[in-house]
Amino acid sequence: MPTRWTRADDAALAAAIAGEDHAAVIRLARRRAGLSQSELARRFGCHPSMISRFEGARRRPRDPAMLRRLAELLDLPATAFGLHVRVASQQRPVGSPRVNTSPAEEDHMRRRTFLVATTSLLGSGLTTNTGFAAAEPDPAALLARHLEPILLGPSAPAAPATTAALRQRLTAARAAFDRADYLTLARDLPSLARTAEATRAATGGGHDVAAEVYTLITRALIKLPASGLEWISADRASRAATRTSDPLLLAEAERVKASVCRRGKQHDRAQELVLAAVEHLDTGNRAAPQHLALYSVLMCTAGYGAARAGNRDLALDLLADASRTAARLTDHRALHGPLTANITSHQVSALHVLGDPAAALHYARTAGSFTGTSTERQGRYLVDLALVHHALDRPGPAYNALREAELRAPGEVHTRATARNLIRNLRDHRGASLPGIRELAARAHVA
Repeated sequence: MPTRWTRADDAALAAAIAGEDHAAVIRLARRRAGLSQSELARRFGCHPSMISRFEGARRRPRDPAMLRRLAELLDLPATAFGLHVRVASQQRPVGSPRVNTSPAEEDHMRRRTFLVATTSLLGSGLTTNTGFAAAEPDPAALLARHLEPILLGPSAPAAPATTAALRQRLTAARAAFDRADYLTLARDLPSLARTAEATRAATGGGHDVAAEVYTLITRALIKLPASGLEWISADRASRAATRTSDPLLLAEAERVKASVCRRGKQHDRAQELVLAAVEHLDTGNRAAPQHLALYSVLMCTAGYGAARAGNRDLALDLLADASRTAARLTDHRALHGPLTANITSHQVSALHVLGDPAAALHYARTAGSFTGTSTERQGRYLVDLALVHHALDRPGPAYNALREAELRAPGEVHTRATARNLIRNLRDHRGASLPGIRELAARAHVA
């Protein structure tokens, strides 16, 4: 206990508990424990600004799991936050709707085939795309088969290249990812990785390119069923990034590693990595736009991670932080548009995994157009909307969203494990008439 803690402080803490002044309880108990806001945030798994908002009464934590964790960290009984009466009475069952709608509004939502966001994005009616051949190679299988040798070895030797040549190939690979062209990535990424490693060995440099290559490989592998390869590539990206002096590279490598940890249900470790990534960035009044943009992306990653861990209040607070940061970039249209789309996508996904698909659907309907971002992100968003419809037991709208996703980003639907699983569920759904679902399953290589 800190030497400056007095009986008067004890009395103040007791009064705050009795008065249900959670802001004062957190502030006083933190001081009693000798913790800074940053240290409490690190242990809790959030940004220090959230602790500041808690203590300033600008944000009152209400989630029982969050309050119990705070009580544990601050050496307080759970009753200090009223969990024995008030919070328990406020808790809702998982999956209960949080958006209040009238019966007419709910019926209207259920009748809609497309979300406002979807129609704003695509603007065209559904048509059957006959350009996809069922015999097209399986991009997921090719990615796994071609990337495994470069991560597990041995792989074929390669000659070093100039930085300019490597950069040109990396730019092309990124463009393929952005358009969800995973067949091209399966063909080009292995040789790019081998050349990057050969260049590092020959020159002692090129760590920045290697970090970006392995980060891209990890992002591609995350589309596939978990195999362990994504852990290897994420680690290589992080190790290469640490040998550079580029804070953006370091932060992005840590962000992608956090996504891998979250996927492996290591939620605490994932949040620690995001917080570590934030430390590389400048978010002050004179911060570079690129730093602010990546900070917003990191808050989206952290928010979705908190949702995966079941922490609703933390998830929504982090996503709100992402929105506030993106708002600082309204004069930078090239950054602001993709950031806004990214936040919308993560907000919908977070509400869905929190068991609140009705709120996810409501948010998507009111968020406005989903534009200004890559084909990959558009396809991913549409697949996530399909998941929301499916969670609401609406197979028709779920199928329509998937068809829109295939029209816009066929590679995303044909490759991403989540999309394939949904296609399988819809194909096997009894009682739903979904013309063309078996053909879609064939194009997506769904057994």
